[in-house]
Amino acid sequence: MVTLIRFILWFLIIGLAISLSFAKKAEGELKEVIEVEVEVAPVKENIREYAERRVLEEFGVGHWKAFDTIIVKESRWRHHAKNPRSSAYGLGQTMMSLYEKDLDADFRTNPYKQIDWTIAYVEARYKNPNKALQFHLKHNYY
Repeated sequence: MVTLIRFILWFLIIGLAISLSFAKKAEGELKEVIEVEVEVAPVKENIREYAERRVLEEFGVGHWKAFDTIIVKESRWRHHAKNPRSSAYGLGQTMMSLYEKDLDADFRTNPYKQIDWTIAYVEARYKNPNKALQFHLKHNYY
C-alpha cells in the first residue's frame, strides 16, 4: 500500500514538473510572439497638422490661413470629397480627368499625397496660397 502511495505521489510530482516545464517554455514562446507583435509603425500626424507644417516649409509664414480656407471651401477637409459636376476629387479637388495618369495608385485614399499634390499645384499655378485664394474668391475655383 505504501509503495502504491509513493508511486502515485511520484507520478503526480513528475507530472507537475513536466507541466511546469511546458508552461515555462510556452510562456517564453508567448513572450517572443508578444514582443514581435508589439512593434508598431509610427503614428502619422493629423492631416491638418501635416498640411500646416508642409505649407510652412514650402511657403513660409503667412500662408496657412489662405491654404486652409481653400481646402475648407473645396472639400471641408474630407479627402474623399467628390464634385458631382466634374472629375474633381479629394482635399484640393484635383481634376482627376486631367491628372490621374500622373498620380500614385493610392492618391484617392491617401490624404497626405493629396496635400502634397495641392501644395505643388498651388505653387506651380499661383506661386503661393494667398494668391490662389485671391483667385478663388474672384472665380469660385482655383
